Amino acid sequence: MTLEQWQTAGYSVRKGETAQMIWGKKVDKTNKAGEGFSYFPILFVFSNSQVDRTVRNFNSAAIKSETLPQADVASALGPVAGEDLPF
Repeated sequence: MTLEQWQTAGYSVRKGETAQMIWGKKVDKTNKAGEGFSYFPILFVFSNSQVDRTVRNFNSAAIKSETLPQADVASALGPVAGEDLPF
C-alpha cells in the first residue's frame, strides 16, 4: 500500500524504511486539446512489515489515559503489531 493508504488505515511507516517502486495500472486520459493519451504511473509502496500501528488518525479525546482505565486504553487502541492489517 502507498504511504497515504497506510496513514488512512491508521498506520505509520517506520523511520528509515524505503519504499518499493512499482508500475501502476494503465491510465487513459484526455488533455485540454482533446487529444487522448495513456501512461503507467509510478507508485511507491510499503509492505506490512515496514509499518506500525499509530493513534494519530483516531479521536485522541476518546483514548486518553486520564479518561479511561489502562485496560480500556489498550482495547481502544486495538490490536498491536499487525494483527488487524487492512488487507
